[in-house]
Amino acid sequence: PFELGIIFGTMPERMVDYILNKDPRAFDGFLKTITNGAAPGIIPTAAAPFLENWANKSFFTDRPIVPRSKEGLPSQYQYQPYTTEAAKKIGDVLSRIAGDDSSMSSPAKIENTIRGLSGGLGTHALRLADYSLRKAGLLPDKIKPSPTLSDIPFIKAFAVRYPAADAESIQRFYDGYGIIKKKLAASRQLIKEFEGEKARELLGGGIIRLDKIEKALQRSQQLIDFAYANPTMTSEDKRQLIDKTYLLMIEIAKKGNLVLEKAEAVNAE
Repeated sequence: PFELGIIFGTMPERMVDYILNKDPRAFDGFLKTITNGAAPGIIPTAAAPFLENWANKSFFTDRPIVPRSKEGLPSQYQYQPYTTEAAKKIGDVLSRIAGDDSSMSSPAKIENTIRGLSGGLGTHALRLADYSLRKAGLLPDKIKPSPTLSDIPFIKAFAVRYPAADAESIQRFYDGYGIIKKKLAASRQLIKEFEGEKARELLGGGIIRLDKIEKALQRSQQLIDFAYANPTMTSEDKRQLIDKTYLLMIEIAKKGNLVLEKAEAVNAE
């Protein structure tokens, strides 16, 4: 039941985020999470993963399924750093059948569908298939970062992947900055239509330039992708570089969130 996951998973995770990161907004939306988890489901279980894939958001974690840095890529290249090679291979095959633009061929969404329809059992089967195909030489046997508790079967059910790209502060920045970018695009359109007054009202306290922070996050993610793919780095070196980079991304996102919060305060006044 989702309620147990909220009580023993989400709540402790947010408490740790509040203590370690001194994040005053770590509990934002927590009441909504409890309400959604306790409310009777209105979406059939079998339909949930397909709706999540369409919306590119997990209804339970409220996180993107396809990483924001991969959203603009052809579907078969839309995967998380830790997506199995088996899912990538399936995505490659489906892309040849359905085309590059078909969301069916996204490895991240393929894993989400399997997880949604079969639970943890399907995920374990996919990883077992990944291991078997790599040992048989049918998939590349890449050097992976040293495993954490969240990578070990069965134990990972009680562990949270941290640090990671879906940390609360990073997702909050992308959500807030996404709203800002839409307002900027709308204001430019209004100016072209000689609606300057409406553009000023839309921007409220003024224009916020956060593109450098977004670029820093993108480059940090590129470094992480490079570490995952690098054939010359050891597993331990990969783990250290990846974790340090994720922690740096969290700090960068916090700076951006402070700017967003100040802008919200100005607009409120």
